[in-house]
Amino acid sequence: MAYRTRTHGRIAVTIDSNVWDLFHRLDLRLSTELPNNRFLLFIPREIEIEIVAIPAHHDKEALKT
Repeated sequence: MAYRTRTHGRIAVTIDSNVWDLFHRLDLRLSTELPNNRFLLFIPREIEIEIVAIPAHHDKEALKT
């Protein structure tokens, strides 16, 4: 299906967990790369479950945040 312009003018982006991990490793700041005045960010329900499963270790704190 072709992309359709939304009435609010923003682009909807769903970020899956493997891409989320890559963004973290590359130290990308989503607020800079995908500003909220142009993009709407979403995550699949599975990521919410995965976030809860991330161990509460100091080395995983940045990823979880």
